[in-house]
Amino acid sequence: MYLTREHVEVIKLLSKGGLGEEEAVSSGHAGMGRAAIGRRIMELHIQGLVRRSGGSAYLTDAGKVLAEAVKDVETQLLPDPWIDSRVMWLLRYAAETGYVPPYWESYLLERMLWGRESGLTNLGRAVHEVYRLARPLIYLTPEISVFLMSLPSGPAPYDELVKVRDAGGFGDSVVRALEATRLLEITPPGEGGAIYALTRRGRRVKAALRRIPVYDSVILIDDRVLNLLRKGSLSPEELTELTIMHLAGKGGVSEFGKEMEEAAGTGEESLIPPIGFSRDEMLALKAVKEGPNKAPPGEPAPTEEHVAKALSELGGPVDSLGALLKSLEAKGLIKRVEVKNKDTYALTEHGEWVLSKIGAEGWLPSDAVKAATYAFAGRAPKPEWVHLAREHGVVVNDVTSRGEALVNLSARLVRRPILTKYIAAVLAKTPSKGAARDAIVRDVQGWLGFGREDILRAITEAESMYYVHVYPNDYVVLTEAGALMKGVVTGGNTDEFLKHEISITPLHYHVLRTFDENIDAIKKIWQEVQKAARFGEEVALIYNKIKKYTSVTLGEVEKALTQLRGYDLIGRYTITGAGKALLAAGEALLKTSKHGLIR
Repeated sequence: MYLTREHVEVIKLLSKGGLGEEEAVSSGHAGMGRAAIGRRIMELHIQGLVRRSGGSAYLTDAGKVLAEAVKDVETQLLPDPWIDSRVMWLLRYAAETGYVPPYWESYLLERMLWGRESGLTNLGRAVHEVYRLARPLIYLTPEISVFLMSLPSGPAPYDELVKVRDAGGFGDSVVRALEATRLLEITPPGEGGAIYALTRRGRRVKAALRRIPVYDSVILIDDRVLNLLRKGSLSPEELTELTIMHLAGKGGVSEFGKEMEEAAGTGEESLIPPIGFSRDEMLALKAVKEGPNKAPPGEPAPTEEHVAKALSELGGPVDSLGALLKSLEAKGLIKRVEVKNKDTYALTEHGEWVLSKIGAEGWLPSDAVKAATYAFAGRAPKPEWVHLAREHGVVVNDVTSRGEALVNLSARLVRRPILTKYIAAVLAKTPSKGAARDAIVRDVQGWLGFGREDILRAITEAESMYYVHVYPNDYVVLTEAGALMKGVVTGGNTDEFLKHEISITPLHYHVLRTFDENIDAIKKIWQEVQKAARFGEEVALIYNKIKKYTSVTLGEVEKALTQLRGYDLIGRYTITGAGKALLAAGEALLKTSKHGLIR
């Protein structure tokens, strides 16, 4: 969306009603000449705020909402431009979260969209609603088409866009046109400057433009043209009209026409939770792969002892190995396998891929992957994420093949529940409506005295596990799985969760699932009298049934059952509310896993 003061004046003019387009153009309203008013009406038409029909120009539903909102606004007090993609990028997150970081407040304050004390103003809420309601058209002049094809898709520094614009001799108007029709999004500047990115619609239009050899006509796809593209047969006049725009040929609607029809209906995709790996996790992954070489012939391998030996030789933190293995298991990169009554570890297919692509000496912050997941969803990422993504080869003026593969990995991984004491603290202190990241850090520090970096790392790790989502305005919200895991922390034995470096692991979840599925048999065990080894029978039952989820030793099952009772997740033969929340969280995580390539 792109609105200047003149657009606002024309909206006010058309809100009076009963004006034909010619009459509106002739009015010379607010000092604007006929040509200026005519251009602004056309621009508002393209943005879905005005419709032109039969010589009349009238407000759409979105235009009426805007007209009502600005009727008492003194237009000359507004900055020019008033609304552009930078403002909308920020306003959308402000509307969704009720929070604007101090360093971005000025964008909304000077436009009367935000108040420091009151938050989103009535005008701000109205503009956000207008953005939601408006249906912009696809509008391409030859100049806009050439510029779009010359521009890398992003996400990339705004300076790259300026280079392309200036090198090709394009004016600012082509950039404004792409913003107005929602083919391009630009962020307010963060550390290191602003970022631009084509939206999903912009990417689809750019891909479609490759279908035609020359950009020699104005392409305007409105409701009437869309109906023609969907029509079974075309009259000679209709065929000629579409052919001029390359949307049709002798055989009817062209491939370009079909792709542009699809592009017209393209919106945003849902966000994929970004995965990330620390340096220590990557070393541990390598140690799991090399672990079998550290075992004598014929001995089950690699056990944790063999992995520890390999990790030591790689220079990794052996004292943190248990936590690292549990983290890798929760992310679906390794699996546990019982061999000859011993617990061993093996890389999964995803673990093999990560090790081969990132390397044992590498690491990957989830914020770097997040730059690509936002681009795939059709949103411009936060500038800081893009700089990280460029460092790690995830984006280079577009999402790289490496970045695309990492997005697909993020989508396909089957995450399993895990809780560290830091993640438990973050979840406990994240309100159901969410909170600014700095506020959560302060609350956790005041409660438990944890270090700031440990808390920030925990928030990032919680996002990688899809417990929270951190918006580009640094606002943290709980996901469905995160809200359930918060219920585990607050409904169970909170002190026990905060006492251990890692309390809940995938094994706990699998044991609890098996417990739930066999609750009647377990109840019978505990209700029988004159039994001296009821717990042993319960352990044996779980052990014999858990194989469909994971393969572990009897001793590991026994330990997990004891801990589940210590965490107040199960009773003698019941599952507590917190235990049910853990089961539900596991199911919620399972739903996030997708299959196939994400486009």
